[in-house]
Amino acid sequence: MGNYLEAKRGKAFFFRRFVFVDDLNYSSVSLFYRNKVRIKPRTVARKGDEKYQLVFCDVRKKDVPMFIRSMEELKNKMLLIGNLDYETWCEENMAMFQGG
Repeated sequence: MGNYLEAKRGKAFFFRRFVFVDDLNYSSVSLFYRNKVRIKPRTVARKGDEKYQLVFCDVRKKDVPMFIRSMEELKNKMLLIGNLDYETWCEENMAMFQGG
């Protein structure tokens, strides 16, 4: 399990829907900019005082490969900035979207 999932419903003609885990500083934004990924944020959700949040977004179909690459880079970035529990948090909280 990773730090993102693709929504099975709600596919649009030019977009695919995803949910991914980001920190409260939106560390993913710089990666999207560098990788030239155009996303359309839809909703941001977090529980209480958690340090991570779920971002629901649409990604242009042609940008999906770079979005996935950005998600891999985000894992590394989280480690570099000191969020050592990022991958564990993702596994525990993203499981609810897969019925686990």
